[in-house]
Amino acid sequence: MTTVEPNQSPIILYVDDDEANRVIFELSFQDTFNIMTTESGVEALEILKTENIGVVLTDQRMPKMTGNELLTHVKAAHPKVIRVILTAYSQLDPILKAVNEGLVARYIIKPWNKSELEAVLEWGIEAFKLGQEDSALQDRLLQTERLVTLGSIAASVFHDLNQPIAYFSNNCLRLNQLTAACSKIEELMAKDTTLDSASRELMTDLVEELPEISNDMNAGCKVMHDLTHSMMRMISEDTVTEDGIDPYPIISYSMSLCKGNAIKTRGKINYEGPTQLPHVSITGTELTQILFNLINNAVQALEKSADRSVVTVSVTPEPSVIAFVIQDTGIGMSSETLDRVGKPFVSTKTGGTGLGLAQCRRLVGKAGGQLNIESTLGEGTRVSFNIPTATA
Repeated sequence: MTTVEPNQSPIILYVDDDEANRVIFELSFQDTFNIMTTESGVEALEILKTENIGVVLTDQRMPKMTGNELLTHVKAAHPKVIRVILTAYSQLDPILKAVNEGLVARYIIKPWNKSELEAVLEWGIEAFKLGQEDSALQDRLLQTERLVTLGSIAASVFHDLNQPIAYFSNNCLRLNQLTAACSKIEELMAKDTTLDSASRELMTDLVEELPEISNDMNAGCKVMHDLTHSMMRMISEDTVTEDGIDPYPIISYSMSLCKGNAIKTRGKINYEGPTQLPHVSITGTELTQILFNLINNAVQALEKSADRSVVTVSVTPEPSVIAFVIQDTGIGMSSETLDRVGKPFVSTKTGGTGLGLAQCRRLVGKAGGQLNIESTLGEGTRVSFNIPTATA
């Protein structure tokens, strides 16, 4: 831990368990700011009790106490200290959590650029001084900065989504062309008497499925487009709005994402339930994760089934909850396997981690629901869960 002589000017406290990072930071900014550094959140909290700390800059990934955990303590004990977090671009979730919970208004992506970081630190010192003079004005400033930060995160997500959306759109065009050729395929089948029954059945399936796939891909493309434009409203994975979300578009989209794999197994995905459903108290991101994982698992269970199999997604509104059931007519599981599934790193698939089902159970529980699995070897598997309806 480094210290400075007592000084009236606010101090910037940098917290990082990597000594090399602390040395580089100190050498970069010691001539510009009053700097203190420490290797742990515990030490940082002790320093805050005695020193005139204006800004806490902390790394996110640290042993014993993460950056978010440290900033939670700082916010509670020293609410006027400006808090900034350092994290890798691949770790946007901690940033979103920190911004939405009011832990930070600014963040820095590693490896940091000196001029960019210097500008943020200068802003932090001025914001801290403002809070000493006018607490309410500082609060308004930080709220505005948080909105700007969320906007910048959304913009970066939009940018990253542009390429897959363009790729998806181009493939939709190619699929539309194949769909237009379906009538020609039917004509050829009528004229060609040499095709065996299996080939005819396969080509019939193709003719039947192509238009549906095309429609699903076009609908999926529209959903992706709409999601990017609504990102600002649903950017926090931990924020559930009072009026909840309409589950049916997410059910439909999740099913469409899995239909390609179902066709490979000559299986079907059917929906049973109303299209007008009460809103549920969960985020769109979380419900999509749950449904996609469970439906895709069910489709994959059809691969080893000899007969043409079906995955049925059933949805039933009940008092205070909506009940979801994903049932397949695949190979099923033995009681011994059933006892083990759903635990992290336990999977029935070759090379699988088991994390998908464990994540589904966690997200359902987070929303206040329960997830259950029933299976009979040779008959299929039934996964049921419920999500509370929105209160508004």
